[in-house]
Amino acid sequence: MRLKKAIKLFLKIAGSLGALYFVFSKINFGEVWDVYQKSNILPLFIALIFFTLSKFISALRLNHFFRAIDVFLSKLKNIKLYLVGMFYNLFLPGGIGGDGYKIYVLKKHHTVSTRDLFTAVFSDRI
Repeated sequence: MRLKKAIKLFLKIAGSLGALYFVFSKINFGEVWDVYQKSNILPLFIALIFFTLSKFISALRLNHFFRAIDVFLSKLKNIKLYLVGMFYNLFLPGGIGGDGYKIYVLKKHHTVSTRDLFTAVFSDRI
C-alpha cells in the first residue's frame, strides 16, 4: 500500500513538473520583464488588495449559510475551503467545480444532507 501511494505521489509531482516546464518553456521572460517595467504597479496592487478582501468577505458570508444548516467551521477552515474551491474552479468545467468540491468535503465530514449543502452553496452564489 505504501509503494502504491509513493508511486502516485511521484507521478503527481512528475506531472506537475512536466506541466510547469511546458508552460515556462513557452514564456519569453524578456518580454514579461519589459511589460513589468513599463507598468504602473500601484493600480495592480490596489486591485489585488480589493480582490483578496472580497474573497475573504465572500468566505465569511458562505460560512453564515453553513451555520444556518448546522455546519460549523472555524473561520480559518472555511477560508481554506473557499480558496481551494476557487482553485478547483480554474480547472473544472463550468466554474462550479469548486462548489462541488466544497459540498463533497463537507458531506464527507459532517452529517448534513447533500441537498442542504447544495442549497447553502447555491444561495451564496445568488
